[in-house]
Amino acid sequence: MPNRGIRLIAVILIALPLVAAGADGNDRPPAGHDVSQPTDITPATPQPDPQRLHAIGDLEVRFKPAVFSGDAFPSCDFDHPDTAARLLGHYTLKPRFFDADHNPVEKPTRPGRYGAIVAIENDTRLSIPPRLVTLFKQAAPIAWEQANLATGITLPPQAGVNAAVIKEQQDALGSSIQSILTERFLADTDTPLLLAAMSEVKPGGPKLAGLNSIWARDQRWWYPLKEKMGRTDYPCLIDLPPDYALNPGQRYPLLLFLHGSGERGSDTKRVRKHGPPSLVKEGRRFPFVLLSPQCPAGEWWSARQLVNLIQRVEQEYRIDADRIWVTGLSMGGYGTWELAAEYPESFAAIVPICGAGSTEDVDRLKTLPAWVFHGQRDPAVPSRYSIEMVDALKKAGANVTFTLYPDLGHDCWTATYANDALYAWLMKQHRAP
Repeated sequence: MPNRGIRLIAVILIALPLVAAGADGNDRPPAGHDVSQPTDITPATPQPDPQRLHAIGDLEVRFKPAVFSGDAFPSCDFDHPDTAARLLGHYTLKPRFFDADHNPVEKPTRPGRYGAIVAIENDTRLSIPPRLVTLFKQAAPIAWEQANLATGITLPPQAGVNAAVIKEQQDALGSSIQSILTERFLADTDTPLLLAAMSEVKPGGPKLAGLNSIWARDQRWWYPLKEKMGRTDYPCLIDLPPDYALNPGQRYPLLLFLHGSGERGSDTKRVRKHGPPSLVKEGRRFPFVLLSPQCPAGEWWSARQLVNLIQRVEQEYRIDADRIWVTGLSMGGYGTWELAAEYPESFAAIVPICGAGSTEDVDRLKTLPAWVFHGQRDPAVPSRYSIEMVDALKKAGANVTFTLYPDLGHDCWTATYANDALYAWLMKQHRAP
């Protein structure tokens, strides 16, 4: 690893709003002052050991079922109550419910989208952020026997089944898929988002993809409630270039790094596990400001929240607005594509790694330089997702480079972020006038 062991000159841990607990109330080091050790300005609350804290962040709250019918909301608990009890002691989950118009409600009165803000009370004195869960109320229980799944079903050639046989055996194939749907459709965590989105669009409306995907729509729906809760700021790490304090008149590029789903939670040290923040921890120094937010447990990256964060950092630090880049891995790769598609004018380049975008967004992305990375053997996010995006961008005339690692699986980010050529490429990227 280049520059291993070199002392990190300026590392600042912030939890927005950008107000530090220092004596002068300034979260930035004054001009000419070096911060030789990371500064933790997280409120002094009791903290368990990191492994336990990570495990608490991984606890998922589930409503069973999250797609329901009737005149009462379903109950909720952690996915693994025994594990939760071991980590938290006695705990209580207290949900508050909101209808599709963001009004607080006691009962579900009409079919459609609902949201639950689930407060977590426990014996450990730990302050755990509430979980945000989307629910969907059906008009009545689904009668799966009335679903027509007996025609038009195909299987890809990789299944190794003769196409003529597939056509002839539609009844058996449809019955099997119907059984799977009956058992799994309502239990899947994305099903409430899918049904909510489908209930909100009109016939002839846009596809549920890209900026209109079920996840993007869900994030936009939650934003007003997050504003009321004061949860529109991501906690984050900021790593400054080694000469930042020595050059008070200079503005620096900014690299926004979006972590994967495994680093979600409320312990920002977790963000140091992979990618550029990990390299900084090992002694790597970068000539740009590195901004690494943390997504809360159970949530997805919100493009609007990320833009808000960048704007706040631009107010507090000397950022070159024409050289703001975005990169992310896995869930962060998805977030990179989505953020760039929603705010393409804000960035100079993107580096999505083992993520997925939407070809519906190509026209919005075609002027934005991109270097895309994926492992061909990725079992979690198939490489075809990146291949499809790259092909569509090239067809649209975009400036896109693609690196497909033939021997790597999901973790292709370690090799990518260790490649000095990536940072040299980024340093050349400026926002188009």
